[in-house]
Amino acid sequence: MSERFLRVTNAFTAQGDDGKEYKLRVLTEFLGVTGEGKQKRSVLGSSFLRTEDDREVVRLDKGRYSIPSMGVVVTTDAVDAP
Repeated sequence: MSERFLRVTNAFTAQGDDGKEYKLRVLTEFLGVTGEGKQKRSVLGSSFLRTEDDREVVRLDKGRYSIPSMGVVVTTDAVDAP
């Protein structure tokens, strides 16, 4: 039996061109495979960005993103930002 689930694998803050601060998250899809013994997890390879309130985020460049539904471009210098 297998089960798909999402997990937040990274989070960081970014500054919007509107002067507001936004919390962005990287969500990664996992496939949980149950079998004998422990449950095994393997990354399916699909990751995507969302705001804290689950709005779509589009990566423009490293540290630069767009939130289309709000018409905002946000930037960050966080080292672990994609």
